[in-house]
Amino acid sequence: MNTFERFETGEICGALTRLAQEKGVLVTDDDVVVKQAIARSGKRVYVIVALGAIERVIGNVLASVMRRLRSGPIAIWALRQDEVEQLLRNARALS
Repeated sequence: MNTFERFETGEICGALTRLAQEKGVLVTDDDVVVKQAIARSGKRVYVIVALGAIERVIGNVLASVMRRLRSGPIAIWALRQDEVEQLLRNARALS
């Protein structure tokens, strides 16, 4: 496999779904979200969000493939609806 190969997000979701189902956990289409991003270093990263009851299983699946003790300078925020609304109001106030 080429080190610089670009993976499709649907392929990653499918793999996570199959691995979770192998552990006996039902995964629906909305349970896992995968997005591609470019880190400050210029390297491609994949942001994976697991929702609902499957987050622990997906976390275990990911831990089994990640071979690093620290994830580095990565942050993920999950905003509630009212927080998003406030964010949008704050941004509109700048205009």
